[in-house]
Amino acid sequence: MKAYLQVRPKVDDDLLFLGRTHRSLDPRDVQRTVPEAAHRAGIKFAIIPHTLRHSLATRFLEKNSDDIATLATILGHASISP
Repeated sequence: MKAYLQVRPKVDDDLLFLGRTHRSLDPRDVQRTVPEAAHRAGIKFAIIPHTLRHSLATRFLEKNSDDIATLATILGHASISP
């Protein structure tokens, strides 16, 4: 994070990650950036933003298997009901 913050353009907002226009990221920015970053990292299979969401949920449950309510909140789910 320190390295990123040193090269990130300075803006007046409290935004952490910026799009190409130095404004907040929009969905297209994320859809384009995630696969590009995966490719640069040498990942050979398809990575999309939802892959990261799924990985977060999987890792969370591996360490907190009894805390589904917190995971639902993190993921923005209104309910834990199926």
